[in-house]
Amino acid sequence: MIKLENITYNYKKFSLLNQVSFSLKTKDFCILFGPENAGKTLLLHIILGFTSRYQGNIELLDMKINDSFKKTNMKMRFVPEAIAWEENITIAQYLNITIATSKSYDFELQNKLWQEFQLPTGKKMLQMSYEQNKLIQILTAVCSGPDILILDNPGFYLDSSTYERVLHYLRIWVKTGKIVLLASRDYPNAAKYANCYAYLKQGQLISFGRINRPDYRQKIVTVTGGDYTYLEKKMDKCIVKEKRTRVYLYTGNMKELPNILYTARCQDSTIEELTMEEELEKNYSGWE
Repeated sequence: MIKLENITYNYKKFSLLNQVSFSLKTKDFCILFGPENAGKTLLLHIILGFTSRYQGNIELLDMKINDSFKKTNMKMRFVPEAIAWEENITIAQYLNITIATSKSYDFELQNKLWQEFQLPTGKKMLQMSYEQNKLIQILTAVCSGPDILILDNPGFYLDSSTYERVLHYLRIWVKTGKIVLLASRDYPNAAKYANCYAYLKQGQLISFGRINRPDYRQKIVTVTGGDYTYLEKKMDKCIVKEKRTRVYLYTGNMKELPNILYTARCQDSTIEELTMEEELEKNYSGWE
């Protein structure tokens, strides 16, 4: 379990995190998302113990965390966004470092994942691509057997297909009783595999919730011409009224929408989906 209660972090006169609270349980795959400078990495560093002088309470695996608590014995792994290796370190040396700090490293799983992702074994780390380096970071963290895996923007160095394969594997892996907390600026891709989300903006937790399947969101329907009186009855809200154009918020059955537009005799129409950020903030400014 990860339980955050009123996590607040102030720097000089600035509030970088303000009263952030949410909880994760085993088998939760949570995407922590939001714009740049939202406080995502800072929140991860506080959970991991890299940053102190915060206010609030943290519980990890049913253990309350405080300044004197040592997290080194906890089964928790972190994969940072950055890649930084010593020039001459080999893959084998990196693996030995990871194995030395893990009491339950899974060599059989390592061999399986190395074959699945076609990773080399004898090269120096800097002789490989950034993508291969990032994969090694993520996969060795998994093989070390953590109960909690925390990743900061893991897709940064991965191409889209490789990133999706990693997310797919993590979705399966978390069902064995693990917790994954993944911070990212990219909600749509990770949301296909996560089962919950936490949305941060300017240090505030805007929303925390479960991701439904399918991940259905409200639609914005822009129409030109037609029977606007009829459309007012079928749509949820009119966002824009102009001489010949209307913009509506629609949350009804998408199968019924073409018939609604046909019955209203609309000359032209476009259908767009709100981003998760726009939906959570009820922000329709892009159309107003």
